[in-house]
Amino acid sequence: MTRECALHCKPEIASNEVGNAKRLRGGELVSNDLHATEALATYTVESDFQDLPSEVVTAVKASMLDGLAVGLAGSVETVGKIITSFIQDLGGTPQSSVIGARFRTAAPHAALANGAMIHALDYDDGLQIFSFHCTSVLLPTVLALGEVRGLSGKGAITAFAFGLEVAAALFRAANRHDYDIGWHRTATIGTLASAAAGAKVLGLDLYQTRNALGIAASQSSGIRQNFGTMTKPFHSGMAARNGVTAAMLAQRGLTADLNILEAKLGFCNVFYGDGNFQPTKIAESLSHPFEYISAIRIKRYPCCGQNTRPVDALLSLIHENDIQAQEVEHVECGVNPSVMNILIHSNPTTGLEGKFSLEFCLAVALLDRKVGLDQFTDDRVNDPLVREMIKKIRKWPDPTVPHSGGKGPTVTVRLRDGREYSRRIDMPEGQPWAPSTKQEQIAKYHDCAKRVLSAEQAEVGLELIQNLEEVEDIRRVMAVISS
Repeated sequence: MTRECALHCKPEIASNEVGNAKRLRGGELVSNDLHATEALATYTVESDFQDLPSEVVTAVKASMLDGLAVGLAGSVETVGKIITSFIQDLGGTPQSSVIGARFRTAAPHAALANGAMIHALDYDDGLQIFSFHCTSVLLPTVLALGEVRGLSGKGAITAFAFGLEVAAALFRAANRHDYDIGWHRTATIGTLASAAAGAKVLGLDLYQTRNALGIAASQSSGIRQNFGTMTKPFHSGMAARNGVTAAMLAQRGLTADLNILEAKLGFCNVFYGDGNFQPTKIAESLSHPFEYISAIRIKRYPCCGQNTRPVDALLSLIHENDIQAQEVEHVECGVNPSVMNILIHSNPTTGLEGKFSLEFCLAVALLDRKVGLDQFTDDRVNDPLVREMIKKIRKWPDPTVPHSGGKGPTVTVRLRDGREYSRRIDMPEGQPWAPSTKQEQIAKYHDCAKRVLSAEQAEVGLELIQNLEEVEDIRRVMAVISS
């Protein structure tokens, strides 16, 4: 469907709404009478690179670099190999590249593979305040469709940033009920964010973008019981694939409910439940965009982010006091009550389960004095010394600790000789842990990239992302990381 036909050859209700669409620029919501779906779609359609503050551009490029890095590392993991093999069997029109692989496939297939590989190690960044892994959903979307269109670097940054803003608006409109009852937000809301980003890449109009959100809503799924298995990273790939599919179908004229977010049987009622959301806040959120951008965090450890401050606290105690693992009698750590239902594997048996086990993370911190990629293996989890150390560690629900930011979890180590050490790392409200430096981000990139790329290829990829605004075609980036 051409843009002209999309504007003039649709139901009467749609043509009226298109005519009434308001521009949302410079952080001002021009009209408060927009419905939630229309508000998000309008915001997406009207957005432009020039609307992005410099700190947002910097943050998005950092997330993209980190996503490519962990995607390369994830491509050689078992889940990465399984997904890549599956995608190869599917075949498909060679439109888009698969990270770390020397083949191209249909855009939805590439998005699935790349999303799963970026999230394979649980080393990708995210917004802990929203329990959302943004890059593992948005970057695969932008790359897959960006290759189809020959998207510029500025276009890629724009689509990523405003796809993320769509997700943030949905989070701001609701409490955590959806997450607490078991929905995985990276998979559910991530599908809508992917559809918005995909719509931006493809240049969809307002009507098409609203349809893309409607199509995406019917594909949203993902449950947290699968945390600690290969299906968790599949959630990210699934969300990226479904968002890409929604945008591509909407471009071709497939229709959906135009008010899918606020409708009685729509997304918000189904996933959040009555009384747990306020659709008007979705539009309100768009009047103060990107307030959360400083809370995006590049991970230091390849595990659930809720482990970060406890691990930071314990490692600082270990190094400051020269604590030896054999001296430890027991360790205790109080965490936010909701975290008890996130770090669900107190007695893990696999490396993947270890990523969602505070007990394991603290155990290997004591034994190895570090928590890195090499720690999260099945062999390490089942090492007798690790098993014994896990028995000495207890986490408990502490209602005084916020879910994200503010007062940190207190880690207390008691030694056999009676000495006791405690450490708590506090942060400003909404800030999960201390941000990484640019040097740390680059070091992480190289550590991950070396598992697939030559040093020369890694340097080329780094330079391209650091100067992404100047890149005329995103396919230049993909040529490096998929060779």
